[in-house]
Amino acid sequence: MVPPRGIEPRSSVLQTGAMTTSAKAAINIPMNYYYRINYHNPVINDIIDLNTLKNNKLKLYNTWENYYVRTSKFASKDALSFLQSIGLKPKPMCHFFVGKPFTKSYIHLDHYKNHVSYAFNYAWGSDDSVMKWYKFNDQNFCPVENKQIIFKPEDVTEVEQFKFSSNLFLVKIDSPHSVENNSNSTRYCISIRCEPYISWEEITLRLQDYFI
Repeated sequence: MVPPRGIEPRSSVLQTGAMTTSAKAAINIPMNYYYRINYHNPVINDIIDLNTLKNNKLKLYNTWENYYVRTSKFASKDALSFLQSIGLKPKPMCHFFVGKPFTKSYIHLDHYKNHVSYAFNYAWGSDDSVMKWYKFNDQNFCPVENKQIIFKPEDVTEVEQFKFSSNLFLVKIDSPHSVENNSNSTRYCISIRCEPYISWEEITLRLQDYFI
């Protein structure tokens, strides 16, 4: 299978999608909460009509706005072709986040059931946008049992953070996380979810040849 334009794999492992158990065992990928993808074509469409957001707003927990939009209206054909070329099926709807200047989201999980471990995020508009991840201070805490997705700062400890750049990123979303916009410009972000619903370890193994 030949990847779409703009994709530069470092080996041919993903071209067939086949990998033996022994090959998997031989690969040692560091545990990270995010990876920058070696993809250089446009991620979003040339024209995005923000007026279409009006009727698609999800619950607004604070100043960080979250919309549920049709993926094909926001993501470029090249980006969607790339995801399909590596055996993923982008969901027909995706999240679109709007972070106003000098605001931040709550520390949260996207869903307490944690059936989705990863997303492909692309942010623009702000030159100082930071995503952070946390661990629960109570090691016995279970979000599924508590049906909880919003957490207080005193309930968690930060374990990782990174500053967004103009790249497509694979990000871990089944751990508590938050996002900050530390600039005087509005931050926009498209977050594409895909099938299959596999673990963070499995998706990082599948995409390791596309990490920068």
